[in-house]
Amino acid sequence: MSYWDTSALLKLYAEEEDSPEFWKLLLRSSSGIKTSVIAQAEIFCALQKKARVGSLKQGGFDAIYTRFTRDVQEGRIVLLAITPSVFREMERSGSALARKRLPLLRALDLIHLATAEAFKSPELVATDERLRAGAIALGLKVIPERRSSS
Repeated sequence: MSYWDTSALLKLYAEEEDSPEFWKLLLRSSSGIKTSVIAQAEIFCALQKKARVGSLKQGGFDAIYTRFTRDVQEGRIVLLAITPSVFREMERSGSALARKRLPLLRALDLIHLATAEAFKSPELVATDERLRAGAIALGLKVIPERRSSS
């Protein structure tokens, strides 16, 4: 299974300019999606923000968030727990990235990266530039290979 950061996962639920690229990635994948349990809160907040600024149609938040939770319940998206091994990996990865003098990751991004590492994901699907740089520095394959425009 591919590890998806919320920045990429959201593109499957809220239409953005580059959403078709991420649908193609998912459809070409022989595996499903796994992500940290924190993605549920991030998806919730991102959709709330889109609803508040008028990016979603009336009732769009409820419909989209319901679809997301159904995908989780039906196993199309696997939410990975924050385990002691994720915290150990967070400390290891965070220290390694600090030694490389990369821009500091936000706490939730570091948890995503540590979760991908702790659960042995060979690749990370993400659009967040700092997270992508951190993943590359730690030796993960980052998808899409080049950052999309939005």
